[in-house]
Amino acid sequence: MKKKVLPFIGILFISLLSTVAFSSCDKDTWCYLDVTVLDSRNNNAPAPGAWVKIQYVKTNEADPQNNITGTISDTGQCDANGVYSTKFAAPAIFTVLARIDEPDTLNNKFYYREGERSIRLKPSEVVTTTVKVTGEKTLGRADFKDI
Repeated sequence: MKKKVLPFIGILFISLLSTVAFSSCDKDTWCYLDVTVLDSRNNNAPAPGAWVKIQYVKTNEADPQNNITGTISDTGQCDANGVYSTKFAAPAIFTVLARIDEPDTLNNKFYYREGERSIRLKPSEVVTTTVKVTGEKTLGRADFKDI
């Protein structure tokens, strides 16, 4: 009887161990972010087509002013509801910039207005934030190609 039970226990143990090992590989560790952009000049309505840039700049802690060691960023446009969604592999505190185009078609010039906020992303969580675009017009395009 012992000879039949011992192999069965061994197989059961190996099956249990492999199940635990492989199930941990499926864990979602992405950091998800949904940004809603609101236009303060339009009664805080959502801003479809607004540009969003999410950025984390890692600096050398010994000399943070002069020694940038890496950047993680993403740029895109809001959907019809004024929302931009993205994900990052690393949790961190990110700066979220939002820009709305303010074209001057009469003088053939491009302007934008901007809003900013900081957000902390966490693994396996969807973080939602709202950026209100206020401020004065700045000469340039809103698509972040100037940064």
